[in-house]
Amino acid sequence: MTESLLTPAELPRYLTGDTVRLVVVDRRVSQGELWYSCWQVMREEAVIASYFHDDFAEAHGPYRGDLPCFIQHYCLQTHHLVLVALGAHDMILGMVDYLVTPRLRHAKAGIWFRRKQSAAALEAGLLATSLGFAFLQGIDTFFAMSPHPYIPRYGRKLGWQELPPVAGYYGAKPLYMIAVTRATWDERLQHAAGMPA
Repeated sequence: MTESLLTPAELPRYLTGDTVRLVVVDRRVSQGELWYSCWQVMREEAVIASYFHDDFAEAHGPYRGDLPCFIQHYCLQTHHLVLVALGAHDMILGMVDYLVTPRLRHAKAGIWFRRKQSAAALEAGLLATSLGFAFLQGIDTFFAMSPHPYIPRYGRKLGWQELPPVAGYYGAKPLYMIAVTRATWDERLQHAAGMPA
């Protein structure tokens, strides 16, 4: 049996791609400027309200997507891994975050990338999947759910499994969901590296 490529020792290889660099944003370290810049970019691109969709209504009401909501979601959660994708000249390209439920051994992924950055978003998503599994050793499954149809399209490109949509989950909008397991992803990495099973 081949040794897993999803171990903490392998983390450095998943931080930098050809055009994208991932930054692990740690709430214990002062990275307020990076948080604020991400929030500003999402507001400028008018995606903040759709990213903080109906799932956030109960906790944040009409204030969902404002700066305190953003800080609460990304900085104040205890089991949260946040990865910011940076491009040339440290331009913010997007974020992938994992909200972890340790007892269920899964993590819910939040995914946002700037428009017209599809190649960088794909590379960042591949890196973020590998880095997430290597960083979160107790987690067996990542999943993402959203009312936005780009989620299954993006998931298919990454090689995650697309699950059947649930009609009317968000009122008039369906729920789209994608998922990937650690075993599936490790096998994919080993195959890509030409390693024997």
